[in-house]
Amino acid sequence: MKKENTDFEIRPWLIMKFGGSSVANPEHWPTIVKILQTKISLGYKPFLVLSALKEVSNQLESLLNLSIQNKYQEAIEKLALQHRNFAKALNVSETIIEKELHQLTLECAKIHEDKCFDGKNHAEIVSYGEILSTRIAQAYLEQHLPTQWLDVRTVLQPARYCYQCELPDQWHHYVSARFDVLYDKHLDLSFQQKAGVIVTQGFMARDEQSHTILLGREGSDTSASYLAVILGATQLEIWTDVSGIFTMDPAINKNSKQFNQLSYDEVRRMANFGAKVLHPNALLPIAEKQIELVVRGIKTHHLPGTLISKKINCSQFLSVLSVVHETHICLIQLPNNKLKEPQFSRLLNAGFDKVFYYKMANEMHFIFKFVDSARHPVNPHEIVKATIAGAIDVTNNLTLITLIGTPISLSSFEDNQNSNWMNQITLYCKQQEDLKVFSLYPFPEVGRISILVDNSNTDDWTKRLHKHYIEPGITTHPELFY
Repeated sequence: MKKENTDFEIRPWLIMKFGGSSVANPEHWPTIVKILQTKISLGYKPFLVLSALKEVSNQLESLLNLSIQNKYQEAIEKLALQHRNFAKALNVSETIIEKELHQLTLECAKIHEDKCFDGKNHAEIVSYGEILSTRIAQAYLEQHLPTQWLDVRTVLQPARYCYQCELPDQWHHYVSARFDVLYDKHLDLSFQQKAGVIVTQGFMARDEQSHTILLGREGSDTSASYLAVILGATQLEIWTDVSGIFTMDPAINKNSKQFNQLSYDEVRRMANFGAKVLHPNALLPIAEKQIELVVRGIKTHHLPGTLISKKINCSQFLSVLSVVHETHICLIQLPNNKLKEPQFSRLLNAGFDKVFYYKMANEMHFIFKFVDSARHPVNPHEIVKATIAGAIDVTNNLTLITLIGTPISLSSFEDNQNSNWMNQITLYCKQQEDLKVFSLYPFPEVGRISILVDNSNTDDWTKRLHKHYIEPGITTHPELFY
């Protein structure tokens, strides 16, 4: 039996993901170097996962339609200039990305020739954002630290049986893939032997046919989570433009407060319904392996951030933890007499994700979100009317506001005395005569209630709900917040 070569120092892995806002600012990179040097001095082996530069993924998505129109050349030149300026600001040779820019041009020319694009084209084109950013970042870091550039698609290669859900449409397979991962001792030891910091891409993987696939918008968090499991990391750090996880988006409400600690489940529920600081798919893999996660801000790197683990459950102390929201929501109402859930494959393939469904007294409500920013939204009303007999109504341009809090037993929720927080919120929402509510969806046993409102009322609703149901808890339990 061949003996493994372990004539090298085994150091605990620390997976560090930096988002597009952090990556894109040249002024942040000396700080990133200092952070890496500190982690190395503490005995960690850093594994860097980087997003594309801010707004680059959107620009690449726009190339898909521009390619069909044969208008992609100017857009690629604009993209090239942005990255060349970024490289110049970091004192990196601009030629380091010329090969990738040439390949991108060929991909766009092929789409123009075919006069169409699909999910496969979408994934291939958008993946260039992370390739470009990591090429420049690795060259900069190499000036200060030993580094290794890695194509993450050589590591994240799920077999067909690993996918968590076999969706009926091609678009989701390529653009919003989800799969299971396991610790890989061989990869762990192989990467331990590589000198210095490993620099790789977020957001993408490679399917069983060697095609590029994406992990959903903002999916770099998920890439980092998968890598933490595969390598058996001790901790995962997500570095972003805010200092941690807040009770509400601090950009919208200055009265929101940052949590010191949260549980995996609490953060997963926040992320599932609109908290943008973390991708919801990133939580489950690390929760199963109990890998601690810390969310920190690059501008406030000296602060501890928010720790996510099994150590504390804030729902034990606060009835309502946070208010989050999702825009671009579509409500589909169907009669309650259908024997099984209808098939929404055409809507999924048109760029929509199903959020949840809810059984009302006389009808079923299906909540969808439009997620494909590469395309103009189709009219879901036309698709539903054409494919699903008996649909009652379809309403577009809504916002889904969700309050996350303490789970409630079904018997307690059904108490008519309004003694629990969900019943209190339901009554409060119905009393707000100046702001319309389309519908309320309580899920007592999982600790959330969602409210469907018009897009134009989003800020008013979220601030009111935060003031009435979250700010009192902040005052009562200041020790839970930073």
